[in-house]
Amino acid sequence: MLSLILFALAAPDQLAELTRSSRELRSFTAVFELSSGQDSGVSTLRIDYAAPARVRVEHSFGPEVRLSTWCVDGVLAVDDGKTQPRSHGRVDHAAILAELAPLERKLHDAFPDAPAAAALASAVGMGWGLDAKSQRAQLVCEARLREPSASPLGWLELLQEQGAAAVEDGDVLRFETQGRFRVALAKDSGFVREIKDAGPEGKLKLVLVSLESNHEIEAARFVIPPAAQGAVDVSADLARGLSRLAELGLRRRIYEAIAGGEESGAWDSAVEARIESVLRPFHERVVPGTLAAWRERSRKIEAGVAERLAGMRKAGKSADEVEQSRQRELGYLGKQLDELEQGFLTRLSLPENARPLPRGALLLELEKRCLSEVFRTLVREPTLESFAKATAG
Repeated sequence: MLSLILFALAAPDQLAELTRSSRELRSFTAVFELSSGQDSGVSTLRIDYAAPARVRVEHSFGPEVRLSTWCVDGVLAVDDGKTQPRSHGRVDHAAILAELAPLERKLHDAFPDAPAAAALASAVGMGWGLDAKSQRAQLVCEARLREPSASPLGWLELLQEQGAAAVEDGDVLRFETQGRFRVALAKDSGFVREIKDAGPEGKLKLVLVSLESNHEIEAARFVIPPAAQGAVDVSADLARGLSRLAELGLRRRIYEAIAGGEESGAWDSAVEARIESVLRPFHERVVPGTLAAWRERSRKIEAGVAERLAGMRKAGKSADEVEQSRQRELGYLGKQLDELEQGFLTRLSLPENARPLPRGALLLELEKRCLSEVFRTLVREPTLESFAKATAG
């Protein structure tokens, strides 16, 4: 007979209630031990949180702090001593909001009742799973920004997103995710007690060592230091992630403003024009930014093709041979453009965590048409025109 008696499944809203109560936390300091069974041995995670705007996460081996992340008054920062050379970055969320201000104005000019952007709060992000390349279990813990309605304890959000079912076991709630990870939470507070990989040769394990809550934390814990001499600046990478978070929040509010309410049915042409006046500039920002790296690679490939074709002409190849080679390359480029556009369209879906959207499907179809038009004018046509000029005889 089992020595451990598991009680019935917890109520479906158990995680939602823990999320609600966690938003009332004033502060906490939590210390965990993390082991992976690899050469790195046992490391320490320390989390300091002071509501609503200050979080610091440190990952260390002995006295050496290897990785620190901060989210302090809207400033997101990272200092990574694991990489060689060391890397450091910081970005202010206020700067991202300033970049999005013209899009905010377009939304509220077209739809004055649209919800305003809410001030984001600091939170602890935590995720676990299998690395896509090595297939080894890994756990990530870092400071993040969150919506005010979310929990400062990111593992609660993750368990909800994964639809994990809770099983009560005394003062603990137990979960299983991805078919192999076991998660134990304190039933009264929602704090992680333990996360472990129960898969084949599973060695990843996170264990809570100490927890102090609703206490005063020394202000110096939340001071973001300057970059160490010689550190690589990764601020641009942080800015891209933070910008994407802000864009997703704006898109959700666009949907709530336009597709929410109780009405249903298609819009007339005048309303569609107002909607397009919001969606088009939104994607005129998102599409080029998303494809910046691809555009740079495309320019290099284009230069290589142009050089090869020029070499063929110089070597005395006939105009037909050169044009056949050019058309082949143009076909490859056209296929790439088709795949890129289809990728954008396929990834478009109704925003997560939005209020009920009776016209959501209609707005999604209109958004896809806007996105295709933006892709045509800002990506497809300029790319093909550039190719034609570069490869002309």
